[in-house]
Amino acid sequence: MKLKSITIENFRAIEHIHLPLHQQLTVLVGENGTGKTSILDAISLVLGEIPHHFQVQKQRFFDDNDIRQYLKPNQSKNPLEYAPYVRVQLENRAGLTWHYESQTKQLKDWKSDLNLNGLNELHKHLDQMIFDLNDSKIVDIPVLAYYGMNRDSLIIPKNEPLYREFDRFEALKNALNITPDFWTVFEWFFAQENLEHRENV
Repeated sequence: MKLKSITIENFRAIEHIHLPLHQQLTVLVGENGTGKTSILDAISLVLGEIPHHFQVQKQRFFDDNDIRQYLKPNQSKNPLEYAPYVRVQLENRAGLTWHYESQTKQLKDWKSDLNLNGLNELHKHLDQMIFDLNDSKIVDIPVLAYYGMNRDSLIIPKNEPLYREFDRFEALKNALNITPDFWTVFEWFFAQENLEHRENV
């Protein structure tokens, strides 16, 4: 799934930005604190709807720290003001557009607006992938990965025999976590290694 553009409004320090994305590669360059990580976090937040729909990742949504704050002029008490809403919209090259949006005072009520944010169309698209896979058709599922600053895998599974099968959608499990641990990658590798050993016996 290739993204065509992202539109961000009132997300952290970003008041508004519409960012067209190159078909092959987009590079974000800027000084520290200019919003590069915020853009990536916004993308991963809304892309998270995909592994959530495949039931391999818990759904994430905005929290209070994601809503842009600004200083109210001539205010000594409670000088910080929240923006009235926060919104992140993604558009892919297949023509699908979906977004997360929340009013400042209604962070827990966003699900009532499913038809307006394009999630229904996204879900239909993803459900068709599931149906096609169940019919043994060749399907390209989305490839998602987001690596934060800490890329270390601190816990490595023991190389013990693994005989379970891996669902294709497991490739998306924790793919958008800021600090991945690569646990499933090691499990898959050991399982493949054991499978090769059994086939060679």
